[in-house]
Amino acid sequence: MKNRILTSAKAIIAAASLAFVASSPVNAAVIYIGDSHGNTAQYDTSTSTLSALGNLSGLTSPGQIIGIAYDEMSDSVLDLDRNGARLYSTHTGTGASSLVYSGALAQNFQGGAAKGGILYGIDESTQRLRGINLTGFVDAGITGDVLPNHSHALGKDATTGQLYVGAGGNGIREVSDAGVVSGTLLATPGVGFEDLAVFGDDFLVASYGADLHLVDGITGTSSIFLTGAQLSSVGLVSSISGVDLRSSLVTVSEPGVFGLMAVGMLGLAMLRRRRVAA
Repeated sequence: MKNRILTSAKAIIAAASLAFVASSPVNAAVIYIGDSHGNTAQYDTSTSTLSALGNLSGLTSPGQIIGIAYDEMSDSVLDLDRNGARLYSTHTGTGASSLVYSGALAQNFQGGAAKGGILYGIDESTQRLRGINLTGFVDAGITGDVLPNHSHALGKDATTGQLYVGAGGNGIREVSDAGVVSGTLLATPGVGFEDLAVFGDDFLVASYGADLHLVDGITGTSSIFLTGAQLSSVGLVSSISGVDLRSSLVTVSEPGVFGLMAVGMLGLAMLRRRRVAA
């Protein structure tokens, strides 16, 4: 009797362990990468698939795209043309691109992180955080610290909304929505920055070269995430100058669900045996 109960209990524990492992959350993301000419690609981490998304062909040619931002409200990737004082938009579903703003607010505006209807960026001339309200395209009225060491890169944590700024030789720092900079979060020796995105515990960095880099969130060391050959094969033929990603998706695999069902069935079987024995 006792042996049967122990055996059933062990089976339940084993099944529960299996279910826990199988149903552990899996983080997946779609990473958007852009070059200085306004060509955009996407990389799906769940399938390891890299494909072209869109380009600015047929529109007013950009002066220099430095930074892109994924905007959840429009489901589009925004290109920041700091030299041409323009903002472009590429829809992630259709790949269609359009010019959405041209004017003084986009002059010297680079980096890029969109949240809550505001496009945050770095003013190249003043080296401060600025914001453009995407409804009506008016200044968001942000005043804050002078950013460290001539910063270009700006990104956000898609889960928490926390903004980060990156500067070559000065590492990565947190910056508030009001433009207040914290102390150095991560030293990044030898890493150049034009744009960045938070990728789990690490950072993706566009450094105006041919490759997309991954910066380790603990050591600050850099490695190649996507090569220039991979990116050029999907139309990114100019310097990589922008990166952002769609909010991470937490999924539960089907084996995990089946594992939980198995736990329930085994539990019922054990109770039935105990009743019969009684």
